[in-house]
Amino acid sequence: MPEFAVRHVVRTLLTAPGPDCPPVFRDEELPRAAAQLRGAYGRHVGEPVWETFVHRLCAASPFFARLRESGDVVPPGPHVETFRHEAAGEIRMASVSLSVNGMPECRIVACTPDDEESLQRMESLNRHNRKSRPLLKEEPGS
Repeated sequence: MPEFAVRHVVRTLLTAPGPDCPPVFRDEELPRAAAQLRGAYGRHVGEPVWETFVHRLCAASPFFARLRESGDVVPPGPHVETFRHEAAGEIRMASVSLSVNGMPECRIVACTPDDEESLQRMESLNRHNRKSRPLLKEEPGS
């Protein structure tokens, strides 16, 4: 069963209006994501949680319903995604994933800036986040 956070991210990506969708190259990125989801679904055909998730996603997103009908399946793999951030602009992230043995739907995904400009933008966001949400200080004696 896809975890709640994964379901939320997939639903958000596939149902967000074009300008509100974080990936910049929506028409290239979302078919890949849908094809990966279809591959995972293939191991869970008939399971109520998966059937409900896919049915609701098709109802909420005609775009996803069309992608699902294509029958495309792709395994996870390295790629570069370009995201839109309200404050920072476009950020290109290289994504790699590792599968976890014995847990076919469990992957560890690492994203790193793909170029110097994206690195600068991520560092700027990190500085802003540290200022707006300071780290907890350790208690004396801990």
